[in-house]
Amino acid sequence: MNHTKYLLIALLSTLLACNNDIDTADAYGNFEAIEVVVSAETQGRILTFESHEGEKLGKDQVIVVIESTQLHLKKKQLQSGEVSLRSKIKTLEAMVYANQVQLANLEREKERIDRLVEGGGSHP
Repeated sequence: MNHTKYLLIALLSTLLACNNDIDTADAYGNFEAIEVVVSAETQGRILTFESHEGEKLGKDQVIVVIESTQLHLKKKQLQSGEVSLRSKIKTLEAMVYANQVQLANLEREKERIDRLVEGGGSHP
């Protein structure tokens, strides 16, 4: 009976020591890691992400694809605006040329009138 009593106490002690308390940590300490922040040049929804933590990446390897529909539309809008501005510039250049020709004609006409006035002629 003595052995049974000690065996029962040892079994009971073992069961009480293993109480399955999940909230308690086994160990404590500091973990160090090299943190790298990768910022996107643009905002958008991530369509695919092909990388896992700790994985080594190669040069020019595509790991993230970001939805670029808004950027594409913005690019098209800017290109359209550029075409419109180039057209306006050509129109303004033509107007400047026409005004320069008109100014030259007016200066010639003024000189003609000045010569007529000096010569005593009358202006119609």
